[in-house]
Amino acid sequence: MRLVLTRISRKVDDRMTQKIGFVGKSGTGKSVIVSHISVALINMGYHVLQIGNDISLESTRFLNMKEEIVPVLEEYREHYVINIEDYIKKGAHGVYLMELGNVTSGIGCQARGLEMAMELLYSQKVIEKLKLDYILYDCTVDTPCAGCMLTFNKGIMDRCIVVTDETKASLCVANSILSSIQAEVDKAYVQLLANKISSDYKLELEDYSKMVNIPILSMIDCFDEMELCETKRETVFSCNKEGIAADKFSKLAYRLIQESLPVYMTPFSRKDLFLWQQQWKDKGIAHVLNGN
Repeated sequence: MRLVLTRISRKVDDRMTQKIGFVGKSGTGKSVIVSHISVALINMGYHVLQIGNDISLESTRFLNMKEEIVPVLEEYREHYVINIEDYIKKGAHGVYLMELGNVTSGIGCQARGLEMAMELLYSQKVIEKLKLDYILYDCTVDTPCAGCMLTFNKGIMDRCIVVTDETKASLCVANSILSSIQAEVDKAYVQLLANKISSDYKLELEDYSKMVNIPILSMIDCFDEMELCETKRETVFSCNKEGIAADKFSKLAYRLIQESLPVYMTPFSRKDLFLWQQQWKDKGIAHVLNGN
């Protein structure tokens, strides 16, 4: 049975806007996931702004309808006084889109760039004007630093969704992100979202979730259908709105907006993460040798 989704409430005060960060290693499919969640929320009747921070402007590729999106940070460095609404485009399905672009090499800080953009959105009353219910940040974090997670202390992010896949590198980055968050706040609204997950890897990720005390929001396993739509440069909602992937993303968006609880995380140290991953690797080898 397909889940029928309806809008839960209308938030009229910009202070009620939920700001959710999706962070993780590049290459995990994070931008595709965020784009589909944005569309799913739009389908539920919410107003959504999606903000990307990659120099490739990858975050808004699915939704920008081939219109150029000028990165905010580039314009701000050149002019210092900008109307930030000029850099917000309304993309496919009605999702508002904004790209930060890249910081100046050697002297910039991506967290400060995001903070600056939010300051402009609030001071110029753009959040109120667009009646935004959700702001979704799509943040590539290959090498986490404490500065990246200062956004929690500054109220830029209300929640953080750490995106990973079944590669060793992406889970290492995810664990480092959790360590960075833990260094800034004792208790945080954090969840794990896994993409391109095979059935063999689900047990390993569930074990990681228990070990570090971080709940799993979802495990996405419909990547074949997603990749087919991606070749057409369309979302699954445009490509096959009655398909399995569209249904799963609708349910994922519904789970995302439900009330979540802050957690005390216990991420692995670098050494303990290596040992834990080695244990699972040995289990996999034994499984193959036993012919199972």
